[in-house]
Amino acid sequence: MKRLPVSVATVVAVATIVSGAPASTSTPAPPSKAVVVKQLTKRYTNNAKYTLPNITKLKVTIGSLRFGTPHIGSAYLDGTPANTKTLVFPVAIATATVTFCNASSAHRYTYTGGRFGFFRDEFGDWVSKGTEKTNKFVDLASCPL
Repeated sequence: MKRLPVSVATVVAVATIVSGAPASTSTPAPPSKAVVVKQLTKRYTNNAKYTLPNITKLKVTIGSLRFGTPHIGSAYLDGTPANTKTLVFPVAIATATVTFCNASSAHRYTYTGGRFGFFRDEFGDWVSKGTEKTNKFVDLASCPL
């Protein structure tokens, strides 16, 4: 009869799993202001490109930011990955103004009352989901940019 060698590392790993030792208990850090501004700028830039083709000039201005209390996200309500305990960081913006122009027209969107949830996806990248309460669209006489 042959004996299989048992390594010490295997015994330690099995002991850790059986003992139920907790995983890392550190709370993930919230997104930085730079991450929030970058994600929202990308969102509003894509909205503008959908609204007006061939944009030649574009400016996005994000107003004041407020961070809320983090909570465990829901796949249905927050858009987090299903069957995970993903921490969602709420962010509120007062306003976001998007001014964009092409060769023949200029427009300004002003979004107010934005509420967003920021979380990390399965790959560790920041994702944001949310909406604005109101938006105001204005045709401009000329491009101010």
